[in-house]
Amino acid sequence: MDKLQLFIGLPVTTESGCRLKSPTIQSIAEIGEGLYHFYLSLATFNKDSIVSALFHPTPEEWHEIESYDDYQFLISTPLLSEIEHALSFFTEGKVEFFEGTFYLDSIPFLTEQNYKNLAIMIQEINGLEKKEKPKFKNKKAEDMYHRLQQMRKKYHKDESLSLKDICSILCNAEGNGVTVFNIGKLTIYQVYEHFERLSVKESHRRMLQVWANGHLKEDVKLQDWLIKTKL
Repeated sequence: MDKLQLFIGLPVTTESGCRLKSPTIQSIAEIGEGLYHFYLSLATFNKDSIVSALFHPTPEEWHEIESYDDYQFLISTPLLSEIEHALSFFTEGKVEFFEGTFYLDSIPFLTEQNYKNLAIMIQEINGLEKKEKPKFKNKKAEDMYHRLQQMRKKYHKDESLSLKDICSILCNAEGNGVTVFNIGKLTIYQVYEHFERLSVKESHRRMLQVWANGHLKEDVKLQDWLIKTKL
């Protein structure tokens, strides 16, 4: 995938010649951030996230669900039409499902054979890093993992920055030309990439002040902000 294309907001092309496009902040705002995240889970066939959010299964039920392939499981649920809408949102056309295959404007687009690769592409155009599914040695370890996940979800308060907060920070950062009047035109990839660069630059600025005041330890190297970003 050409990261330069993503950086300037161009769509990326799949092996079948179909195009995936990182959605703009305005298009996300039009459908709502909650629905955007739901579409993202559906389009990447994130079975664990969807099942956890909608059905709240027990560890025993989780064990049975995990035995099914993500693709086959999700297309056999009433969510199939929503998956079509989700994939349409991240492409430049209309996606429809027919006899085991998703078609984009009548072109074979996504199948059981390539959905994992396309899921990774969709994650990347949305500024997300690839996450590997955990592997379990036995059923007991799997049950314990799902119990812990349910406990974290119940008691852990999410203190991460919302998309609105990230956009607000970029709009208030000096010298980048991003304002409340134009940030809607940026893609979600551009926003996350710019925010990552801003974070690295801000960290450098703070460490520079410590170094200038002579408080930086001799064995600590002053980090440069002219480095590669993860996205």
